[in-house]
Amino acid sequence: MLLRTRFALFFPALAGLALIAAGLCHADDEQIDTVTKARVDPFVKGSVTIDVSKYPTGIRENYKVFSRKCSQCHNLGRPINSDYVLPDEWSRCIGRMKHRSSSDISSSEERKLYDFLVFDSSIRKRAKLEMKLQTLTPDAQRKVEDKIKEVADKYQ
Repeated sequence: MLLRTRFALFFPALAGLALIAAGLCHADDEQIDTVTKARVDPFVKGSVTIDVSKYPTGIRENYKVFSRKCSQCHNLGRPINSDYVLPDEWSRCIGRMKHRSSSDISSSEERKLYDFLVFDSSIRKRAKLEMKLQTLTPDAQRKVEDKIKEVADKYQ
């Protein structure tokens, strides 16, 4: 009888925790500070898809991982339309997301996300990338361009 009582209490509690965890992940957009919210709101309201039909096959596959993983916690418009274009910006962003308990991003998925976002930014956000490159030292520019080339070469 005691076992049945514990069993009856355990499963509703477990179901409640699962619902809370799911809510926390999708609540990320609502739990950001006002300054950040004001900065990302235009991104969220923009396009939520990218035409990747002309991208290399591997990058198109990485886009599927990006769409699946990143939409678990926020609107895809947020990363698609963000002002991030430098490889290090994407690396830091993915690192932050990976360390959230609800993200469930594996190391191999982390690499695919990085490769997709770096490649996509170098094509679709080229003007923003060029503007940011101009603010860097020649050495830093070279490092950025080398990282982008390394990703592009992997999929060509």
